[in-house]
Amino acid sequence: MIHLHRRAPITSAAVLMLTVGIPLPAATQTIEDLRQKLDERDAVIADLLRRVERLERRAAAKPKEATVLAPVKSAPSETTSPSAPTKVVRTAPPASTSSKPAEASSASSPAGPALGQFDVDEEAVQRALERALVQAGALLLDPGRVEITPNFFYTHAERASPVFLDADNVANIENSTDRLQAGLTFRFGLPFSSQVTFELPYVYQNQSDVVVGDRETTRQASGWGDFSIALSKVLLRESGWQPDLTADIRWDTNTGLSRRGINLGSGFNELTTSLFAVKRSDPLALIGRLFYTTTFEKDNVSPGKSFGVSLGTVLATSPDTSLSLLLNQDFTTETEIRGRKEPGSDQVTSSLSLGGSVVLGPRTMLNVEANIGLTPSAPDYSFLVSLPISFDLPIPSGF
Repeated sequence: MIHLHRRAPITSAAVLMLTVGIPLPAATQTIEDLRQKLDERDAVIADLLRRVERLERRAAAKPKEATVLAPVKSAPSETTSPSAPTKVVRTAPPASTSSKPAEASSASSPAGPALGQFDVDEEAVQRALERALVQAGALLLDPGRVEITPNFFYTHAERASPVFLDADNVANIENSTDRLQAGLTFRFGLPFSSQVTFELPYVYQNQSDVVVGDRETTRQASGWGDFSIALSKVLLRESGWQPDLTADIRWDTNTGLSRRGINLGSGFNELTTSLFAVKRSDPLALIGRLFYTTTFEKDNVSPGKSFGVSLGTVLATSPDTSLSLLLNQDFTTETEIRGRKEPGSDQVTSSLSLGGSVVLGPRTMLNVEANIGLTPSAPDYSFLVSLPISFDLPIPSGF
């Protein structure tokens, strides 16, 4: 009986091995492999949780960082696209491995990007937006930054006004003006959040005067227009509800020539002060401008003072493109001749501006703008094409 009792465990083990069909050492090795894989999975989950925590802290430090949703097809590793400065967040292991830890990690980071998404660098998103704001005058260049802008401007305007030929005869004069202007604009970023701007245009103008029922007179003239210089300074930086505030003062000279009865410039010295306000909510920026212009007397003629407002928006449709929409409203008081105001010489000028910009390269951008006149005193329409080219100059340290 004792002999049979000692051999019973051996018989049971043999039966178990024959029933299962797996050698005992192999089964033990399989359990160890499963434990090792579970440990590796737990390590991956812990690494993901640490990365999510770092992303949450980074998002708290940069609240404006834009998030764009897109599937990540690569394996779980950090990669950076060579064409754009993006930061890719690692994806979690397949759902079949473990779903609860992934749900816990996403729930613990509601403010950060979800798994399977990536963050677009804020600087790349704002590139076209900020360069468009520089062209509008609402944003200044960084110290040491220089921008040279070749530009071409075309304006078409038509006017109709009655003229008394004699006591009994009145004729209508139709005036048609086509003005072509090519010029260069230089912007220099200065220390202490300031900027200086120079503009030098060359003008060709064709003017046609038609007396209805009588004759037509056509004149052309070309030459340099009015040289101008402007100094800009940032007054306040955007913070909370407070927008960016930038002030500038601009001096327009009367260097434009007058030939064959055509003024290639304004014919007067002018001083304009402006205040720009910009409030950004990426990828959108709201722009407001207030200005006042004083025109100095010349030859006993003093044109009226001008003041106005511009309101609009600039939208960055992608890191390299932007669209703009502006409504401009100007008011001009009556002209004075030898101290006497001329009745009916005051004007209200309104126009709608539509524009688009595209970044062609790290230093070059193409800007196109169309203006539509909304009141009789405004030009019927105009087009602007410019090609801003920027580069950096060395500046002393400490600025």
